[in-house]
Amino acid sequence: MSAQGIVIFSYICNSQQKSTIMKRLIFAVLCLLAGTGAIKAQPVSVIYETDYGNDADDALALEFICKYNDLGKMKLLGVGTHKEGPNICAAVDGSLNWYGYSKVPVAKSPTPVSRPNDGRHYADSVALCRNSKGKIAFKPTKNGKYENAVDFYRRILAKQPDNSVTIVSVGFATNLALLLDSKPDKFSPLSGRELVAKKVKLLSTMMGCYRENPFSEYNVNCDIPAMQKVMREWPGEIVQNPFEIGEKVRYPLSLMHEKLAWTTPHPLNVATSVNVPDPNGEQCEFDVMSAIYLVHPELFNLSERGTISIDDNGFNHFTPSPNGKHRYLTTTPAQDKALRELLIKVTTMKPKKFKK
Repeated sequence: MSAQGIVIFSYICNSQQKSTIMKRLIFAVLCLLAGTGAIKAQPVSVIYETDYGNDADDALALEFICKYNDLGKMKLLGVGTHKEGPNICAAVDGSLNWYGYSKVPVAKSPTPVSRPNDGRHYADSVALCRNSKGKIAFKPTKNGKYENAVDFYRRILAKQPDNSVTIVSVGFATNLALLLDSKPDKFSPLSGRELVAKKVKLLSTMMGCYRENPFSEYNVNCDIPAMQKVMREWPGEIVQNPFEIGEKVRYPLSLMHEKLAWTTPHPLNVATSVNVPDPNGEQCEFDVMSAIYLVHPELFNLSERGTISIDDNGFNHFTPSPNGKHRYLTTTPAQDKALRELLIKVTTMKPKKFKK
């Protein structure tokens, strides 16, 4: 307590008009006020669910989460994958090790979605990349042993405080649908739906679109039944990051390569170079917006509450409802500019591991 607080408390105690209970109450309030400045915002506990391998914005989202983990703004609990590909988990594992997070678990779906070309696109390049000494540049640490994604989710969620976990899902809903259907096990006596309701604060997901000429967006289209199930049965809050935001926020690759030139190779550089071979091209940054929203909500606008549904053709629909648990993001041109500037700033930062 400050000196001023002590004086105030002493004055109150000397007043015969105050009861003992009132004195104790005021003392408690003063102590709380005195300590307010010392309270530190808690990091956002995140599980990152990714279809890593085709568009390199997944790699940028991983970079963002790791950098914000460095800053104490996020706490990465694990990474789940759900696309079939021989090197997807190894690429994520090796990248995490490179960023300084080798102990973060990586999981693989028991029913990965087959996308033969997408699953090998840049994941192979990152996993097999060699440095100037001819050694694997981004070395995996888990010896090819990746946890079943359902077990992974149940194990991690069961250990977390209630209403504390945010799932950042930037791919298909495959693993999330399996989680909802999961049964009580050694990790928790709760069903999957009950476990999600108890432990998950928010599902921040990149999927769907609201363009004038809508289409079945990739993350929905690749596993329509799973996305339908999640939108229909997820017990908690969902914030949708639709296609059109990332379509507007583009990162010039010449600038990105310049910002990452402090080291060679860099996992994000490798991924983007494969994804957009033209060094003067641009990369749309869809996925990372779902992570940015968690720590910079002021850079977005939220829709009214409602319910998102997915039809059998993979088109998403939003129905306003005051009791709805779903909302979607929108941005203004000024916010788009601020988001682009933030991404440039983040990629300019060196990982904490390399600052020692």
